[in-house]
Amino acid sequence: MDDIKTRLKDFLKATRMTREELARRSGVKKSQIDKWLSTVPMPDSRVKFFELIMKDCGYTAPEAPAEIRVRIHPSQWEKFKLEADLHGLTVNEWTVSVLDAHASIPCKRR
Repeated sequence: MDDIKTRLKDFLKATRMTREELARRSGVKKSQIDKWLSTVPMPDSRVKFFELIMKDCGYTAPEAPAEIRVRIHPSQWEKFKLEADLHGLTVNEWTVSVLDAHASIPCKRR
């Protein structure tokens, strides 16, 4: 799916704007909005128009999560995998939960 289609769908959800309302503001029928949000390519002029609507409504797309990469020894990986499995989590999920828990521990500053 095109980025604009994804962003526009997210915008509609976040603002609780219906496709009917978007169509009314755009001067087109709802069926055209439905087509643009599915398989029909969206004209560049409409992409710019929808971006202006989103901007005018103060909508900004949520940020993508940050990514952390860490090199670990295979034996450490196995240990982490076993621990994650015990909790019914993937290694990524387990790692995030461990880091989050560790970051919540109060620490005396020097």
